[in-house]
Amino acid sequence: MSEPRTGTDPVVTSERVQSRLLAAILLVGIVFLLLQALQTWNVLRSDSSKFGRLTALTHGAICSVLLVNGQMYYGNLVEAGDGFIRLDDVYYVRAVGAATGSASHNVLVNRRLTDWHGPEWMAIPWDKVMMVEKVGANSQVAKLIAVDRKAHGG
Repeated sequence: MSEPRTGTDPVVTSERVQSRLLAAILLVGIVFLLLQALQTWNVLRSDSSKFGRLTALTHGAICSVLLVNGQMYYGNLVEAGDGFIRLDDVYYVRAVGAATGSASHNVLVNRRLTDWHGPEWMAIPWDKVMMVEKVGANSQVAKLIAVDRKAHGG
């Protein structure tokens, strides 16, 4: 006949510890996955509302759009969609080389009038956009665009 044991059985205790440890690891993993899913859902949900707010704040206003390659375009921001930003009546600045003995200067170029295909609007993918700014009404570029529009019936 075996005698009753005093204390706890080390095999049973070890199994309980391993079982609890495994349960804790699984719980942490599930919480991590739920947090990742929540973060992804928030990003997807908030992106479209951000674009909507940008469109509401700048719709029809002259904006500057700086691209990741350093190019800058100006135009009326009419749409900021999920994958792109759309400008109407697009302009850019071209540096005009100096003739011998004179200083160089910049010229505002209307793409609709200057580019061979006369684009009326331009869609730029968001991954190519570094920054969007609303152009001040009294800024030099706004004044030059107003002069160009008046001269060309725009």
